[in-house]
Amino acid sequence: MENQNHDRNLAQKKSLLIIQAQFQQALGQHGEAARLFLEAALLEEKLARQFRQADQNEDAVLSLFSAASCYKNAGQLAQAIALADEAIALSVSEIFTKEIRQFRNECELTLTTTRGRNLRGVVRNGAVHPFEPGVLAEGQFVTITAA
Repeated sequence: MENQNHDRNLAQKKSLLIIQAQFQQALGQHGEAARLFLEAALLEEKLARQFRQADQNEDAVLSLFSAASCYKNAGQLAQAIALADEAIALSVSEIFTKEIRQFRNECELTLTTTRGRNLRGVVRNGAVHPFEPGVLAEGQFVTITAA
């Protein structure tokens, strides 16, 4: 009974963190949103381990996929891909596996597109402004590193 309460509290805390992260993201507070998404991802991973130990594999898949989504939202694409792969390997649902695989492919495409393309820029009000005018095209993925 105590374990169930602990698991429920963990799940509630994780859900609250995701809601807070989404709110911060909507406000343009991307750094704080990323921090909250990372914290939620760690809790989801812990839940996934507990589900696996209890042989509740489909619940583990859901937690792994949620953790992967949190990592993606935090900009940690390699970790998102790794957890998506783990979820795919564990999933028995063809439909859900297809959805996870699509998510994984989107992460892989984003990671491939952004790799090695660091531009110098500044963030103002949640938007990236490059130092060189006209460098970024609408919809282009880039990684901005600190100068």
